[in-house]
Amino acid sequence: MFFTADGAVESFPLPGNMRRWVVQTEAAVTDADATALMEIVQQRTGICVSPSGVTATSSFSPRWMQSETYGDGRVFLCGDAAHVMSPLAVRA
Repeated sequence: MFFTADGAVESFPLPGNMRRWVVQTEAAVTDADATALMEIVQQRTGICVSPSGVTATSSFSPRWMQSETYGDGRVFLCGDAAHVMSPLAVRA
């Protein structure tokens, strides 16, 4: 994880010697371009990642929600059921 004045960059290992890169941008990116994103990674982290190794790009916006109640009778929300799942946890 890298935190800079321009925004965060996160990287997570995936199976098969792959990595997921997450780049925080000021505005929503609707047409994610691998070359532009990897340039941001290099500028912010100093790590050079070849755009040719990028298998997919996507965009998401953080969400914040809170349940009005976490229990009703014998039913309770806890663990992963109690929060919104980040797309970081989902393999594309």
